[in-house]
Amino acid sequence: MTKSMTGFGLSSSVNKESEVYIEIKGVNHKFLEVSIKPNDLSNDLEEYIRKAVLKNIIRGRVDIRMKLK
Repeated sequence: MTKSMTGFGLSSSVNKESEVYIEIKGVNHKFLEVSIKPNDLSNDLEEYIRKAVLKNIIRGRVDIRMKLK
């Protein structure tokens, strides 16, 4: 498991029915702070993403941006 609190990731998936773009940025922060900025993301999916982050990250500021088409 990586111990650094600074990182950036960008990914996309495109098929006949949908397009998904996701960008995740993590920086050093004393406490854990998660910011999810989706477009038209259901509350259930947003909560699932938040729980996955909380399960795997102890501290830092994590910004997640999603674009769904």
